[in-house]
Amino acid sequence: MENTIENYETEYKQQWNNLPQEFKIKMIKGIVAFEINVTEIQAKEKLSQNKTANERRNIINSLSNSTDSNKNVIADFMKKHLDE
Repeated sequence: MENTIENYETEYKQQWNNLPQEFKIKMIKGIVAFEINVTEIQAKEKLSQNKTANERRNIINSLSNSTDSNKNVIADFMKKHLDE
């Protein structure tokens, strides 16, 4: 369990370390490992289509002005589909 926390949820590590040992043991007994084989991925875009054109422009401007490159990419995508 501690290896899993260390690998996947490092921000939880301190909280885990502060839990009582008895609680951790009970928790571990209730955790079951499993594997899933992904056979299909479905996606849907939702980019404020329910908003007015003016609201979408404001959203695009806000995303475009961000320093987050992911937000900039979304803004560019929204610009291309603004009039649809």
